[in-house]
Amino acid sequence: MKFAKVLAESSAHFENDEYRAALAPYKRWKKTKELSDVSSFTSMLTHECRHIDAVFKNNWKRLFKQSRMGSKGPRGIGCCLNKVAYEESDHDARELLTYAQLNAQAVYKILKKWRKRGDDGAVKAGCFYKQLRDRHEFAFMGSSMLTMLRWKVMQVTEEETVESQETECPVCLEPLIGEEKTTTVILFCGHFLCWACIDKMTRIDTIKGTVNNRLLIASYRMTCPMCRLANPIRHGAAGIVCE
Repeated sequence: MKFAKVLAESSAHFENDEYRAALAPYKRWKKTKELSDVSSFTSMLTHECRHIDAVFKNNWKRLFKQSRMGSKGPRGIGCCLNKVAYEESDHDARELLTYAQLNAQAVYKILKKWRKRGDDGAVKAGCFYKQLRDRHEFAFMGSSMLTMLRWKVMQVTEEETVESQETECPVCLEPLIGEEKTTTVILFCGHFLCWACIDKMTRIDTIKGTVNNRLLIASYRMTCPMCRLANPIRHGAAGIVCE
């Protein structure tokens, strides 16, 4: 099935009218890609992605409420972790995740069409997409916010995802969801690690202070083992998913 049709059919099921109004205009992008000026095209794409991202972030904030706890707590993480309280219905979380995935796929596909042109514009389009991902400019394309949303959906449907690689720490392969789950830290880039692996990399359990401050200090001692992003816990305890 053509992606434009998939996009139209999927968006028709959105109960949130804001998602339909802010959906990626994929058909218009396909017509615009015939322009010879790739700079104008990427500028237009960036502008529309900002609007899509604003809708994603606003609705994400409605779904998640972060209660910050400043107690020092013991060396083990326990009570001093940030707890992410989930609000609204599970359906809203699934719908927001679908909205983000459809738009991210639309951006990828339209830039892929540009890359197939085989000219200088194709090279620029490829570089542009890499920059979007590497800079984490848009949360709906890959970020800690998007990963937390995925975790929200996974926790609701734990029995369906228990065998998924997304429920294991990518370094030690320990389960992060289920009976043997451990505390998870979602990095700024959207990747995630268990607390034990972060401690092995940074010796965070030897750092004194609140959990938030300990994470901020540890962040300068490591890079993301998946994408090599420096200072990957720059958002502190906001990225913690409690046991």
